[in-house]
Amino acid sequence: MTKIVWLRNDLRIDDNRALHYASVSGQGSVVVIVTIMPDFWAQHHESPRKIGFWLDAVKQLHAELALLNIPLVFIETHRKTLVTDLQKLFTRLEVSDLYFNKMLEPNEQQRDLAVKEMCHDLSIKVHVSNQSCLLPPGSVLKLDNTPYSVFTPFKNKWLQVINDMNIDCVPKPLAQPKINLPSSIPQLNFLDAQYDYDQTLWPPTEAAAQHRLKTFVAKELAHYGEQRDLPAINGTSTLSPYLAAGIISPQRCLQALNKAKDSAGKATWLNELIWRDFYKHILHHYPRVGKGRAFNLITEKVVWHNNETHFLAWCQGKTGVPIVDAAMRQLNQTGWMHNRLRMVSAMFLSKNLFLNWRLGERYFMENLLDGDLAANNGGWQWSASTGVDSAPYFRVFNPYRQSERFDPKGDFIRQYCPELAELDHKQIHNPPIMDSYPAPIVDVKQSRAFAIEQFKNLRQKTQ
Repeated sequence: MTKIVWLRNDLRIDDNRALHYASVSGQGSVVVIVTIMPDFWAQHHESPRKIGFWLDAVKQLHAELALLNIPLVFIETHRKTLVTDLQKLFTRLEVSDLYFNKMLEPNEQQRDLAVKEMCHDLSIKVHVSNQSCLLPPGSVLKLDNTPYSVFTPFKNKWLQVINDMNIDCVPKPLAQPKINLPSSIPQLNFLDAQYDYDQTLWPPTEAAAQHRLKTFVAKELAHYGEQRDLPAINGTSTLSPYLAAGIISPQRCLQALNKAKDSAGKATWLNELIWRDFYKHILHHYPRVGKGRAFNLITEKVVWHNNETHFLAWCQGKTGVPIVDAAMRQLNQTGWMHNRLRMVSAMFLSKNLFLNWRLGERYFMENLLDGDLAANNGGWQWSASTGVDSAPYFRVFNPYRQSERFDPKGDFIRQYCPELAELDHKQIHNPPIMDSYPAPIVDVKQSRAFAIEQFKNLRQKTQ
């Protein structure tokens, strides 16, 4: 009999509960499967860089599993044929058990339910582990068993619950006897150059993720609180692509954090890990946010501008606001954007340009190497004042002040807007009219006032 481990956004051997439990329980050999579904990726606006990173991580995992005599079988399929294709494979391999780690996204939950029903019909036991969050949805609730929608109370309860739970990391599986089932690497004919990304910045391996975590905790964590908002320096963990692909687990991150010396940076990074859980819990309890709906349903009545020229300028980093343009060019060139600048650029789009936040959410997903539905949606709705515990509608970032505060010498701007490199520290944040750089496409003060008025009127109409 065969035990199948179905890997998705958990491309690792270390601290992989599905793989661990399959390797230590019952009789039979372990076989890992990975499903490749281009139409599913397209439906979710997954970026080509993220897909390329994910596929390279799978290839690395393939080699690591081979050392343990665990075959990895690729299945190229489609949304409509997935269940049928898995059924044929499971029947051929005489599968007795299926193991996977739970995913919280709405479409993925529907997909997994259909697979579980198929397994039930075949008398295949299904074992589901919770590992996408540090604490699974449903474990952090109010006294009336309803979910939190404000971060600070959620955090306080989260800290209580985590102290009562033992968050262990499971070991790598041991090698199993060789079995007569060759691994497979598909041709992946749908791939082309657009799936390229910079492997020198993001090596797609577990070893790279573990090294990045170790280095961050040892050298950067103590200063994380002061440096995390400065885009010109390497002050963040840069682990988000590895967490999104599951090349490292959040449990392993928490374990490393707990072993570190106490510092303000330690507390701040823990806060970020809790935010990650918070948005995933929101997605689980309110799946509409993953389907283009606002958490605050009243805000769906906002009449956004429809200015394609402004949207294109924002996408291309040609708004005439240097910190926004530098941020968007960083995204377009690398597939990653500094977290502070994600908020700045998102608020500029939704409040100053007054464009629908859904446009920005989709553009980020289409370009981010670390695209994660819960975190991306949570961040965008926070910036647009449509989500849980969001920025009050009257609090709108001034991008020039953000630039002066967090990139005071303009080093980050100079890196991505070289046409401004010769300007001094003061001018570079709000440059004079230049032939080589666009004038601002919107007046920041006037557009801020307009956005506030629109939200204020909306609140008055719904009272």
